Amino acid sequence: MGPQGAGALPQGEAAFKLLSSLLSNNGVLPPAQEASVYGAMAKIPGVRLDRKAVDALGRPALGLSLVMEGAFKEEILLDPVKYTYRGHRTTVVKDHTFPNGGTFKKGVVESMSARLKAGVVDRPGQRL
Repeated sequence: MGPQGAGALPQGEAAFKLLSSLLSNNGVLPPAQEASVYGAMAKIPGVRLDRKAVDALGRPALGLSLVMEGAFKEEILLDPVKYTYRGHRTTVVKDHTFPNGGTFKKGVVESMSARLKAGVVDRPGQRL
């Protein structure tokens, strides 16, 4: 369900959520595997491409998005040149009240993130 709900998602929404988590929870995926994730996302019915998206830092991005539960647009943001994962954004596309009382209004960005760097290091504690 939405950010605070529980329950089963339709198959396409569940697939998009799973693929999104592969990108956001893995610092570095080999390029071929990352490209495979994007390719799989693009095959999910209802997924849209926004060539004029921006990430949380205002950098140009490509947005792959899907409306979830009819109320939330989940968007994965990619570098428009390297096609690497840049972050995510969840935007409310329809006023929504949860059974437990929480309310989101259309247009509100519910959550967002931006990846600054990702890479492989040689030892624990080493920074890029």
